[in-house]
Amino acid sequence: MDLSDFPTTALEFDARFSSERACWEFLWKAKWPAGFRCPKCGGDKAYYVIERKLEECAGCGHQASVTAGTMFHGTRKPLRMWFRAIFEFVSRKYGCNAMDLKRMLGISYQTAWEWLHKIRDVFVRRERTKLTGCVEADETYVGGPEAGASGRARGERKILVFGAVEVIENEEGGTSCGRVRLMPVPSAAAEHLQPALLESVELGAGVHTDGWMGYREIRHAYAHETTNIRASGETGSKLFPHIHRVFSLFKRVLLGTYQGSWSKKYAAMYCEEFTFRFNRRTSHSRVHLFKRVMEQAVKRRPRLHTLAGRSYENPMVPEPA
Repeated sequence: MDLSDFPTTALEFDARFSSERACWEFLWKAKWPAGFRCPKCGGDKAYYVIERKLEECAGCGHQASVTAGTMFHGTRKPLRMWFRAIFEFVSRKYGCNAMDLKRMLGISYQTAWEWLHKIRDVFVRRERTKLTGCVEADETYVGGPEAGASGRARGERKILVFGAVEVIENEEGGTSCGRVRLMPVPSAAAEHLQPALLESVELGAGVHTDGWMGYREIRHAYAHETTNIRASGETGSKLFPHIHRVFSLFKRVLLGTYQGSWSKKYAAMYCEEFTFRFNRRTSHSRVHLFKRVMEQAVKRRPRLHTLAGRSYENPMVPEPA
């Protein structure tokens, strides 16, 4: 996809995608960057059928839609409205919720809610590299109090989230956060923490954790450093400042943007949204995050049945594009 002339400001974005045709042409080039390819026979020549708004292959006659097989599959809303929703979602530092989109675009709350989940669903890239270097890893419970849950009972809203973050040394001699990975885990047992670590961190990297037994066996795969929190007399936020800073920001986003809305079913998608934003926090132009989403949107196969949310009971786990 040639994005050399992509807009860099909000005003330029509005001017570039001011019409439905402009949005359609951009999506066409994103889906077929090397020119049209028939999904049935592989032909490279097509005729545009104006009445149906479809590309008809000159070889086999198969008709293909520019939205078919993408995040926009089966949509009845204008692409211009979709583009604006994606832009608002990714360009804002802390995102936006379904009510924001409802007020802004004049769509129903249910439609806005489904659109946001579809956008979150394309954040994960199969080819993304794992964390390297020195990594801090820990876990935390996310979710507020709940009626009927007291004492040690955590209820349904308290979800354990595993996190890992690269620790980067800067020129001043201090350290800062690099890339991050977050994901919900069923428990703090080794059978759940170790696979999460293997999925997030490159083998052989240096991993710093507390003395919890769930991390005990990772010494066979990583340069493992442990710090016993109880023996040190310090708090976890003092001993592991980088990952706890990430946890704090994540909880702040959930509270500020989504008013504490949190459930097991969509926990993985909220984690991926935060990861996407955090890892691109130093981007020179927030508008350029839009093109990152569009690159994935044309690769991701549609998952409409899972996003409807009415009969699907399993957790929404983002699958690589």
